[in-house]
Amino acid sequence: MGITLTGKKIKETYEGLLKLSDNSPIEISYKKVTDGYGNETALGLSVDGVTCDKIYSTQTIAEIDAELDTIVPNKKWVEANNAAATSFVALSDTFGSLSSRRFANLKVNSAGTAIIAAYSHYDFACGDETSDLTVGNATNIEFPYVMESFWYSAFTVTTAPTGSPIVIDLLKNGVSVYNGANRPTIDVGTTSTINSSVSTSFTGDTFDIAQGDVLSVNITQVGSTIKGTALKCFLTYDANPVF
Repeated sequence: MGITLTGKKIKETYEGLLKLSDNSPIEISYKKVTDGYGNETALGLSVDGVTCDKIYSTQTIAEIDAELDTIVPNKKWVEANNAAATSFVALSDTFGSLSSRRFANLKVNSAGTAIIAAYSHYDFACGDETSDLTVGNATNIEFPYVMESFWYSAFTVTTAPTGSPIVIDLLKNGVSVYNGANRPTIDVGTTSTINSSVSTSFTGDTFDIAQGDVLSVNITQVGSTIKGTALKCFLTYDANPVF
């Protein structure tokens, strides 16, 4: 608590009183606040607001963070202590390696140092969750819109096959999208084509879906002892749907 002015005369205390610089009433324009001797403070007052020459000192960001209830950094402080936030960071790019992914959406990597390709997923079930898989057509999907540049596929089951692997084919309008004779395979005792002993690739590296195209999943082999259950398909593509 400060010292009271009770019982004091103005002539004895005026030097410690605050007033406006010109000794006139407050106005629209800002005036400096001074003491009784005319020494200016950092404050300025008007009928509309308050100005301050320096709300902060040489405190660091950490020190200000620790005193958020009492410190109000101004624009000068923010600019001085966050110079990196107003500058551009040079990002390395490797677009040459994305030549087969012509519709790739781009994003900055988590480290903020490079531009990388972003992608989307189209996933669906190829039957119910409990019935044994059977050889033949598992599902057909007719697409109401364009989806471009599919470049990866994977399949999973809930129950792993035994006796023999599960072999699957993915067809667009009745024609397999895969190159060569290899087809996605879920090996015996596993539940996914990921890390399968059989590698596959799309014909032409990627494929597109036009409006009205039908994508079919066919099962060409199931487990000879335990057949497998709950087949699901996972597709990765670059371009957003075109309506």
